[in-house]
Amino acid sequence: TGIAPFGAAINANGTVAYVTNWGGRLPQPDDLTLPAGFKANADRVVVDDRGIASTGTVTRVDLVARKATHTIPVELHPTAIVWDEARQRLYVGNGNKDSVSVIDTRENRVVSTFAIQPFERPVPGIAPTALAISSDGATLYVACGGINAVAVLSASNGKILGLIPTAWYPNALSLSTDDKHLAVATLLGAGSGWRDDPKQRYVHTYRGSISVVPVPDEAQLASYTTAVAENNHLQIGVPRTPPMARSVAPVAIPTRSGEPSLIGHVVYIIKENRTYDQVFGDMPKGNGDPSLVMFGEDVTPNHHRLADQFVLLDNFYATGGNSGDGHQWVTQANETAYALWPGYVGRSYPFDGSDPIAYSSNGFIWDFALRMKKTARVYGEYAGRLQEPHTRCRVRMSFEARSSWPI
Repeated sequence: TGIAPFGAAINANGTVAYVTNWGGRLPQPDDLTLPAGFKANADRVVVDDRGIASTGTVTRVDLVARKATHTIPVELHPTAIVWDEARQRLYVGNGNKDSVSVIDTRENRVVSTFAIQPFERPVPGIAPTALAISSDGATLYVACGGINAVAVLSASNGKILGLIPTAWYPNALSLSTDDKHLAVATLLGAGSGWRDDPKQRYVHTYRGSISVVPVPDEAQLASYTTAVAENNHLQIGVPRTPPMARSVAPVAIPTRSGEPSLIGHVVYIIKENRTYDQVFGDMPKGNGDPSLVMFGEDVTPNHHRLADQFVLLDNFYATGGNSGDGHQWVTQANETAYALWPGYVGRSYPFDGSDPIAYSSNGFIWDFALRMKKTARVYGEYAGRLQEPHTRCRVRMSFEARSSWPI
C-alpha cells in the first residue's frame, strides 16, 4: 500500500480490496520527504515546502495474488471508504481537504470530487471522517467531525441535501439494511464532563457515544440543518466570494480582508495548559470568574501587565484536551483527524515538527503571514531536526529568530 494505510473496502467475493493511505504514496528518489515520527525506521512521507504531507492515495490490492495493482491519487488524508459495488463506485473521504473522491472501480480513477462545504463562508476543518451509502446508491452520508454533523449528499452529483446534528466528532457510520436508521458513533461524545467534587473527571477520559437516528424526511432534515448551522455559528448556503477591500482610512481591526490596519506588529505568545480563568479570572474588565483563579496577578504580574496594556482575549473558548490539541489550534485554527483519531496518542505536537501527516493542509499562522508578503519571527514553535537534509523544508530549521523562510 502507501504510507499509513487506514481504511479498507473488500468486494463481496473477497478477491479485491481498496485501501486508503493517510500519508499518501510511497516516495520517489527526488521527492521532498520527512519521517512520520522520531523513530529511526519511521516511514518517510512526501511533503511540500512547508513540511506538510502533500499526497493522498488509494491502493487497489489483488487479494488472490497478494499484490497491489493500482495506486489512485485522491486528496489529502483519505480515511473513510465505502464501496457501492453494484454501481462500481468507490467513495473516499478526504479528511484534510474537506472533500469526497468518487472512484470508478472499472477504470480505477477518480471521476468526481465532492466538496463538503455547506456554509456561505468556506471554512476549513469540516473533516469528513466516515461514510455510508444507501442501498439504492442514491444517498451518501458523510460524518463531518469538525462540525459535529452528518452531511446528507446526493451520490450522483455531490449536492448537499442537509445536515444532521451529532455529538462531538462523529467518526463512524452504519446504515440499516432497510435504509431507515443511521447509527452514528462519535469519538469524543460528551467530552470528559465536569464534577464539582475532589474526584473530578480526568480531562482525557472522553466519553464517546453511539446514537441511532431515524433517517429524516425533507422537513426534519431542514430543521436539523438549521440546528447544525446555529451550533456552528454559521449560515447555510453556497460559498460566496468575500467582499473586495476598499480604499479606507486605517483602523485597528479592518472589516474586510486586505484593508489597511493601524497595527504594525503582532506578538503572539503561547501559554499552554491553563484556562483563561486560572490566570485572568481576576481581571475586572474581562468576562471571567474570580473563584477559579489559581495564578492571579500576585503570581503572574507580567501576564497581567501584558493583558492590561495590550489585549485580553476573554471570550476565546477552546476545549482543554491536552497540550498537543492546543498547539494545533493556536497555530493552525484546526486539528486534523490524524492527530485526534483514535484519541490522543502522542503524535499531535506541532512545536517539534515530529509528524508531517498531522498538520492541516491550510498551513500555519506564519504561512498566512508570508503569503501576504509579511515577515514572521518564530521563537521555538515548530523548530528542530537539524539532521534533515532538505534545506527548503521548515521542519529542519532550528533558530532563535528568522525574518522569513524560503517558500
